[in-house]
Amino acid sequence: MSESPQAPAEAQPLQFETAEPIGAAPGPLVCTSCKQPLVTEYFETSGQVVCPSCRNNIAAAVAAGGGKERFILATVYGGGAALAGALLWWGVRALTGYEIGLIAVAVGFGVGFALWEAWKINRQAQLVFTGPFRVSPAADTGETPASTP
Repeated sequence: MSESPQAPAEAQPLQFETAEPIGAAPGPLVCTSCKQPLVTEYFETSGQVVCPSCRNNIAAAVAAGGGKERFILATVYGGGAALAGALLWWGVRALTGYEIGLIAVAVGFGVGFALWEAWKINRQAQLVFTGPFRVSPAADTGETPASTP
């Protein structure tokens, strides 16, 4: 039952002149949205490969929606933060008799944070595209490109 480990056959030195692919060569790249083969360039978003026209369509769809809703939500959030800041200002003035200017800075940060949160909530998908990447001619044939000195 106990097998002794096999001694490796004569070890070959490492070589870096040519690439030796492991396994089968991947097929040609296709757009995950329209299923068209990618010939010249492609983009990646969320791990998916898309062609330039699909990338433009996705970006336009994300940017188009929600203008009116974002405005209303930002107005409500910003107004709430401004009202809370006004109450804070009044409370400090009533308790101490001082008008502290640093409270205005805090109110500004509060309103800015509220507007930022309103923008994030209503933003369905913030896509990050990487690329464009060029499709290598070797990707179609499964061959490795020749190295240049």
